[in-house]
Amino acid sequence: MTRDDLIARLRKIAALAANGVGGEAANAVALLDSIAAEHGIDLNDLGSERKSMHTYRTGREQWRRNLFCQILWRLDKNIPCYNAMVPASPAKVRRRARRKGRASGVSRKAFDAVRAECTDSQFVEAVAKFEVLQRDYARQLKAFHRAFLLANDLLCDYDPASPEPTDEQKSLSADAMRLSQGIFESQLHPQIFG
Repeated sequence: MTRDDLIARLRKIAALAANGVGGEAANAVALLDSIAAEHGIDLNDLGSERKSMHTYRTGREQWRRNLFCQILWRLDKNIPCYNAMVPASPAKVRRRARRKGRASGVSRKAFDAVRAECTDSQFVEAVAKFEVLQRDYARQLKAFHRAFLLANDLLCDYDPASPEPTDEQKSLSADAMRLSQGIFESQLHPQIFG
């Protein structure tokens, strides 16, 4: 491990020591002190990484932007985080126009990114966590949708003519069954839906 790699690692541990909660912060301080002493590094030499503005395309769904901001705020409560409109590339605009049968492309403006002022290491860590968590969140959202249908007796019966469900579909159904037990059935107005 080079000295630069070691200092980058120590900066991450120092950030955890500064922003951690309870035992997490205490353990980070102890680890920081032991690594610095072992390699003869003065903690004052670490300094702090320079913060800069970073932009990350999360997608158009609001929950994706919220999830990314929550990850950033978990790393450091003081990171300013904003919804941002990032124009599509000219090639993407042209492809979209051809698909829709228009002569020229017009970029649609929509919030599909997050801008945050943070260090490079915080940004890299947030992106890595987001890539994992957003897939799991989307999967659990599907399970919740299925659970809501189950709780309100709206899920269609299994069709024996359909192919055997995959392991992922079976897992999703099991998650949905567990979730549906905690969902209250929606009350429909009896005069309207008698």
